[in-house]
Amino acid sequence: MANLKLYTSAMRESQAFLKNIINHVADPIFVKDREHRWIEGNAALWNLFGKTEEELLGKSDYDFFPKEEADVFWAKDEEVFASGKENINVENFTDAHGVTHIISTKKACFKTPGGELILVGIIRDITELKKAQDALRQSDSARLKAIMDHAGRPVYFKDLEGRYLEVNNTLATILSLEEKDIIGKTDYELFSKENADLIRRNDLAVIEKNEALECEETLALPDGMHTYISVKFPLYDAADRMYAVYGISTDITERKHSEASKAFLASIIESSDDAIISITLDGIITSWNHAASMLFDYTAEEAVGQHVSLLIPPEKYKEEQYILGQARKGEPVRQLATVRQGRNGRLIDVALTVSPIRDCSGRIIGASKIVRDVSERKKIEQQLKAFIDENARAKRIAEDALAKAEMANQAKSDFLANMSHEIRTPMNAVVGIANILATVKEITAAKQQELVKTLQLSAQSMMALIDDLLDIAKIENAQVQLERKPFSLKKLAEEAITIMSVKAKEKGIALLLDYEEALSEKFTGDSTRIRQILMNLLSNAVKFTEAGSVTVKIFSCMGKAGGKAVCLQVTDTGIGIPEKKLGSIFDKFVQADNSITRQYGGTGLGLAITRMLAELMGGSIEVKSTVGQGTSFTVYLPCAVQPGSAAPREEPIPVHERREKKRLRILLVEDYQPNILVAATILRQMGYHCEVARNGQEAVEKLAHSSFDLALMDIRMPVMDGYMATQKIREREKAMSLPHLPIIGITAHALHEDRSKCLSAGMDDYMSKPFDPNDLNGRIQALAEKRRAA
Repeated sequence: MANLKLYTSAMRESQAFLKNIINHVADPIFVKDREHRWIEGNAALWNLFGKTEEELLGKSDYDFFPKEEADVFWAKDEEVFASGKENINVENFTDAHGVTHIISTKKACFKTPGGELILVGIIRDITELKKAQDALRQSDSARLKAIMDHAGRPVYFKDLEGRYLEVNNTLATILSLEEKDIIGKTDYELFSKENADLIRRNDLAVIEKNEALECEETLALPDGMHTYISVKFPLYDAADRMYAVYGISTDITERKHSEASKAFLASIIESSDDAIISITLDGIITSWNHAASMLFDYTAEEAVGQHVSLLIPPEKYKEEQYILGQARKGEPVRQLATVRQGRNGRLIDVALTVSPIRDCSGRIIGASKIVRDVSERKKIEQQLKAFIDENARAKRIAEDALAKAEMANQAKSDFLANMSHEIRTPMNAVVGIANILATVKEITAAKQQELVKTLQLSAQSMMALIDDLLDIAKIENAQVQLERKPFSLKKLAEEAITIMSVKAKEKGIALLLDYEEALSEKFTGDSTRIRQILMNLLSNAVKFTEAGSVTVKIFSCMGKAGGKAVCLQVTDTGIGIPEKKLGSIFDKFVQADNSITRQYGGTGLGLAITRMLAELMGGSIEVKSTVGQGTSFTVYLPCAVQPGSAAPREEPIPVHERREKKRLRILLVEDYQPNILVAATILRQMGYHCEVARNGQEAVEKLAHSSFDLALMDIRMPVMDGYMATQKIREREKAMSLPHLPIIGITAHALHEDRSKCLSAGMDDYMSKPFDPNDLNGRIQALAEKRRAA
């Protein structure tokens, strides 16, 4: 009962303005809980029973009706609760004045926001309708018409075809017509087709089912849209044959608006992001929405009925007294910044807006509180600011990435143009010399020497380009294996200067070496890669210097990461590099200016390789430059000093040096005729006997019938490739206990994994095309001596 009173109080306080509207509805309306007790009603209901609201609420049918009659009402109510379907009953009812009424009761089941089942009923007095029906059967038309006109609602008779037989003055007034203008017409002549279709469907349902029907009809009338509840009955003549449909309608437009407003209000309150709480003037919580549960961590069942102090820290009690005082005076409190507490005393920063609640008479009965979590709002604002900042940062990153992508695309385009130029320039010489040799019948020895020298220089230029590209690929794929061998750093620098001196002399440039006297000459490291670094820097310096000098300075220093290091510094008096370009000159495919490529040549790979090699060896590189005055590159390399004697001198093996005791028989396995011509010619110049197999299968067959001291094996060939051929040869040697045949793999592939693949297939050595004749001869001699020693 306590919960019932709380529920009733909450309903009255939060929906007073709706109750006022419902009280003006002519039909009695009631609400029962699951225990069949009345928990709500309107003024028409109290009048019907002759009781006050307080006398009825909380009671059941057994409190007012005989048990037999109450049992019937209870059973019908229970049927609605159990099925969830609407139920319409026609019953006799004696009011408080002893007057018997014929009533039609429509009942439906609903769920409250708290999940409780309630039954809502609407009672319509159809006494006049029944009287009219009786009067019609008795042919008392005058009396019937009087009854119809005094019904206060639209009343009408229609034949089975839908033509109006009789209407009352209320219906005529609603349609703004005379009664005589309606008689004989159908709904299609009075309403829109959509409205007429609805009315006709309901009439036909009465006719076809031969029973009464209560239906809702929304019609477009001259003064606007109206919604009616119509109760329609079949009428019978003396022979009990249906001959007409009798109807009486009740305008429920205002009630529909009231229900919509109520649902709308409830929807707003429940879906609000702010906690909305109502309290009595004594501080008892009477309503609680979902947001309040989320904010304070109490369910509605836990909070409703409790004092509002449940939510107030002790130090804020006086503040609550002030708020309730303002509500009693009818004064609102807006956006009061304060603190409230949730479950377990959790403090929450909030902003309060408090408004007084009035009943339909204007009396203040409580207060409504809107509680907003300010801390969450601040957090959202901070997140929004962070989001905006992140968006701005992301936009800057995207713009930078786009700019870099555009620069990268431009760099690649420039690179392709430069590569095309760098490849086509020496290739033009190669093709041109080939054409000269093919068409000119007589060539002097001097001219021939000039052509050969040009051909060699063009080939070297193309090889340098290919080597640069391969170096980039090897370094990026971690395929460069650094050596640690003793070498003379001073000798290495002198050799590099000697190599570049020819070009420097042609341009009239002084080429100088400044080697620190106290610095040791003997180091351990990868001399080949250090020479490559020095040569790249020297080549650039000479290329971009038209007058003055290029100086190589080598001295001890501290590395960028700490520790002792050796500095290789190359300084020129050339054209210099603009300051804005200094940050990008070490990028791949980039040169300070595209015009440099046109004037001086190059692909923009040299400095990128230099930096990558320096970093690979644990060092670094930096550049300083002034346009028109020159440039200085400094490489910091951590080098270990080699104790003991000077590094051994490496002597090249002359092409025609022959250390073998006998003439070696070499099998050349190659499918490309130009390569066969070159390799066979070089081998025979070296004094070796050379035979050719044009694929792996042919090589295996030759070795089955002839003896050879060594094989040069191409990798990619038709019929059978070099890997498979080597495996076949090794299998045959093992099966027949034959001596091991040295095999050198020769391929145009030049990456680290190609060497590993060759050795894994059973080859003894590996060389990339094009090969150096001296290098080839040295490898042949080494393998031949190893075979003889075995």
